[in-house]
Parts: sequence; structure tokens; C-alpha cells
Amino acid sequence: AATTYANKNLYLRNLTIDPANKLEVVNVDASAVGQGRLGLELQGTLGGGEIASKTNLSTAGASYAITTKFHARDISLGKLGQLVGKTAGEFSGAMKNVDVDLQGALDQPASWVGTMNANVSGVRVENFALDDVRLDAVAGNGHATIKEARVDAKNNHVTLRGAIDLPKTNADFGSTPGDFQFAID
Repeated sequence: AATTYANKNLYLRNLTIDPANKLEVVNVDASAVGQGRLGLELQGTLGGGEIASKTNLSTAGASYAITTKFHARDISLGKLGQLVGKTAGEFSGAMKNVDVDLQGALDQPASWVGTMNANVSGVRVENFALDDVRLDAVAGNGHATIKEARVDAKNNHVTLRGAIDLPKTNADFGSTPGDFQFAID
């Protein structure tokens, strides 16, 4: 990889792990860490698919504010597993898409605004198998809504939908009102 580092801003360009796994951009921007800001960026191909992520973290009083966008498409979990030491066939599946767009104070869930969509299929780990996993969720105005969370395993299907009021602090999770519906087939 071509590497540059100036003013506490590290760039790695064209980091090649192997021919199928190449990160065009890896950026750790600590140039404003004295003002309480840190940036992380990642773009490239992993597991045969595409990945792009950009996260900014900053201090907000006694808290940390985050803005993150993460997108992944067509990633083979088996190929990704081999990158972290799993043998071929030990772990498999396909990350069709994962999209996360979120901002807010990390320790203040009521401030969270964003969306999360994911679809993963064919997950296999030893005797454990999931045919399809889907998630579609949104957060904003102090509420989180799961439009759909669905898990399919052969003829078994579990679906969750509902909404919850997001608490002012992480410690208050579990004590805010919510309304969820489960369907098991």
C-alpha cells in the first residue's frame, strides 16, 4: 500500500490483502484530536464484495457524538472468514447488503437518528444454519421502529415488528415503553 502520514492523518491507499481483497482507502484522521474529533474511512473490496464506511467521532460535553455511514454489498462470509483464520467451509453465507446511516450521542439513545437495513443469506456454521436474515429499522425523534426483522431457517420463520421509545441514557434501556409483535411459523 502507498502510505502517507501528515498532521496526524494516516492514509493507506491500495492496500492489497490478496487479489480479491483490496482496500482502496484506509484513513485514520486524528488531525483534530486536540479538538476532540476523530475520523475513520474505509473503501474497497472484501470477501468478493464492496465495502464503504465513514465514521466521525467527536466529544460533545461529557459524551461522544458519532456520525457513521456503512455500506457493504455482495460479501461472501466464507471468504471473509478465511481472512480471519477460518478454514474453507467452516463458515459460509452471503452478506447481500448491509446499510447503516446513524448519528447521535453514543450514550443518549433518544438522540439517535438513522436507518439500518441488512440482508444476509445462507449462513452456515457447523450444525447451525439460517437461510435468510433481514432487518429494516429506523430511529428518530426519540423512537426506534423495527419495520421488519425476519429470520428464516428451512420451514421455520420468525418475524418481529414494533417500536420503542428510546431512553435518555443507555442505563434506562428496558424501562421505556415499546410495542412489539412476534410471529413464529
